[in-house]
Amino acid sequence: MKTTKESVFEFVQKQLMTNMDFKDGISTKVIAEYFQLQRSNVSTLLNELVKDNRLEKTNTRPVLYYLPQKEVGNELNTVGKAMIGTDGSLAKALQVAKAAILYPNNSLNVLVTAKPGSGTTHFVYTLYLYGKEAGVFSECAPFYKINCRHYKNNIEELDEKLFSPKNIEDSLFAKSRGGMLFIDNAELLNSTEKSRLSEFLESGLLFNEDRTDFIDANSTFLVLSCGPNGYNEFSQRMSMVIQLPDLASRPLSEKLALINYFFTIEANNAKKNIEVKREILVALLLTDFPLNVKGLEMEIKRASATACVRVMDDPNSNIEVTISDLNNEVQKSLIRSRTQSTEILALHQ
Repeated sequence: MKTTKESVFEFVQKQLMTNMDFKDGISTKVIAEYFQLQRSNVSTLLNELVKDNRLEKTNTRPVLYYLPQKEVGNELNTVGKAMIGTDGSLAKALQVAKAAILYPNNSLNVLVTAKPGSGTTHFVYTLYLYGKEAGVFSECAPFYKINCRHYKNNIEELDEKLFSPKNIEDSLFAKSRGGMLFIDNAELLNSTEKSRLSEFLESGLLFNEDRTDFIDANSTFLVLSCGPNGYNEFSQRMSMVIQLPDLASRPLSEKLALINYFFTIEANNAKKNIEVKREILVALLLTDFPLNVKGLEMEIKRASATACVRVMDDPNSNIEVTISDLNNEVQKSLIRSRTQSTEILALHQ
């Protein structure tokens, strides 16, 4: 059984990592009210945790307690290097994700909800890399992804790969022990599969078809993803829920960084410089892409390929993307530049 001291520490750790109301620290009053304890007793426990170097405290009144830098994992660089928006639109999502991975004793399973094309797979795989960097996963820890959409017309094959009900040691839950299992578009699972999933979420156990055998897969860090329509179905079963922003809700500075990033990838692929005029950037910034970040990436890839054809016979020429290389919807978006010209110009200063 956990001691009161351990319970207090785990509560403080979870709140500081997941609740933006406590970004500067948490007070004795909040903790005392939660546990229904005397403030003096809570204060004694908190000061013991400070002495143990598990917490630090401010010199303010009221005194606020916070995690040492090493506990939060901010010294780990994978997430910051791999994602655009770590200090912006993705800050809250990353805070919850780090808390889930670093949770004491066992990582907490995660639900990621997002509109199609919002970068869910990239986000999840970055968390896997972060888990390895944090030492939660070993260097050889497995990562498995299965996209339920690919099995929409063959649900039996999905059931066999994911749960392997006749031989559970062949299931992805078994193969992912000690690492991460990512089930994409989980809302497409059938009712039997959802029932097996619910049982795993409650117990960490996976049973075979006739329930004569089971495996303990508590060491499998499970990540589910679903679209907005699946949110209500899964959010009640998962302790940690992450909502990724779509492209339209991200600030222009992040959109511009994404555009530059995708053009850099195409320039590296073509082994040529790519010249992009301001009007191209404006058009891309203001276009509504139904497939979000994925749609933006695909449009830049298509436009770059079209422009590349014009200079294929001249190895010394740069690739120049023109407005005619973009699709009609992107070209039409230039009209909207007048209403947002001030904000867009500020990005280039």
